[in-house]
Amino acid sequence: DGMIIHEDSILVESIQDEGNDTTRTFMTRFYGYNFPLLRYEVTDVLTLTEPSTNSKEQMAPNFRRIQQVKGRSDVYFDYDGIKVAPLVFRTILLHYGDTIVEYQVVQTKQGADIQCIVADNDPETGFLIQLERELSTKLVSVGLKDPTVKARIVKSLPRHEETGKIRKFIPLAK
Repeated sequence: DGMIIHEDSILVESIQDEGNDTTRTFMTRFYGYNFPLLRYEVTDVLTLTEPSTNSKEQMAPNFRRIQQVKGRSDVYFDYDGIKVAPLVFRTILLHYGDTIVEYQVVQTKQGADIQCIVADNDPETGFLIQLERELSTKLVSVGLKDPTVKARIVKSLPRHEETGKIRKFIPLAK
């Protein structure tokens, strides 16, 4: 199971950072004529498997696989040692895709503030209570005690001055 890494054309390296428990993933392409990319750091947190020793393996028995993508390493919310990946929030927010057009999650000491731009100019706000409940329940399931999640509708979200992108996840300033 998992996505096959064709290691005859790409090298995938997982390197443990000294002094902390994070692993950095680098990919190096062996071939490529259109883009001079030699080595690229991937911010996805990956679980890799070793090549199969099963001689009956039909598809790519000598290649490793990406078993799971756990989230991104560039942004984590740290609640006194409990690290929460943005994927925890994103999986629930995606269920509201018909209502929420854009969002920003800002970490607080006890949970998060969610700012939402909605599709309808005069929306029903009842979904916000449900969203807060679902996110609070999910945060409890990953180890937070009594999280506080506040969701609100906004007209706009701040954008990066140079790129114009919205930062979807903003960790607590240290």
